[in-house]
Amino acid sequence: MSAIDWSILKPVDIGGAAMQGYRQGRSQSAIGALARDPTNQDALAALYDSNPDAAVRMETLGRERSKWQQDQTALAAQRAYITSRYGGGVAPIPDALAPPVAEHQ
Repeated sequence: MSAIDWSILKPVDIGGAAMQGYRQGRSQSAIGALARDPTNQDALAALYDSNPDAAVRMETLGRERSKWQQDQTALAAQRAYITSRYGGGVAPIPDALAPPVAEHQ
C-alpha cells in the first residue's frame, strides 16, 4: 500500500476566489448597464469599484460617443439651415467640371 503525499496540495484561498468572482460579476453587470445607458453614474461607480481600467475605457468611449452625437446634431442643423436658405435641390455639374466617363469598347 502506498502513502498519500499531502505535500503536493497547496492551500486554497476560497474567500479570495469568491471575492474575485463577485468582483468579476459586478464588473460585467456594470459594463452591461453602461452599454445600455452610457450616462448611468451608478453603473460607472460600480465599475470603478470593481475594475478601474475598464471604467476609464468606458468613460472615454462615452465621451467620444457624446462628442460624435454633438457633431452630428451640428451637421444636421447646418444642413437644415442651408436647405432652408438655398433650397434642397442639387444643381447639375457642368460638363466641363464633370469627371471623365470611361467608355467600354
